[in-house]
Amino acid sequence: MHKNSIMIPPIWLLLAIFVQFVLHFSCPILDCPSDNSKYGGILIVATGIILIVWAIKSFIQAGTPIRPFQKVISLVSSGPYRFTRNPMYLGFLIILFGIAAGLGSLAPFLVIPIFFVFVQRYFVSREETMMQEKFGTSYADYCSRVKRWI
Repeated sequence: MHKNSIMIPPIWLLLAIFVQFVLHFSCPILDCPSDNSKYGGILIVATGIILIVWAIKSFIQAGTPIRPFQKVISLVSSGPYRFTRNPMYLGFLIILFGIAAGLGSLAPFLVIPIFFVFVQRYFVSREETMMQEKFGTSYADYCSRVKRWI
């Protein structure tokens, strides 16, 4: 088991969402919520959730664990993994964007690039190293066909 296996991405997502709400209510930069922003935010969040569920379903069908840094069984390249190598993390970012849009101020958007850098550094780069070690040229071929994000 990897030393960082206790790091569960959904916990970090929930923390980021909490920070978005704190920022929105404590220092709402250009606060202009509207029904359109709320409904648009809901649609964006739903899109992120759908992407995550689709990615999880692909992992389950491949019989490989979902939690980062666990022993990988197979290289998943079907479902949303045909379009992005990180659909779950992309789904998290879409959710954060939707929440920020729905809240209707600029302050919550500040969380998104910080979360992106955090996920890239502590999850994506380490997972990519793990996948390269496990699958070698198969993973390299996959990386040449599918972008890391979009």
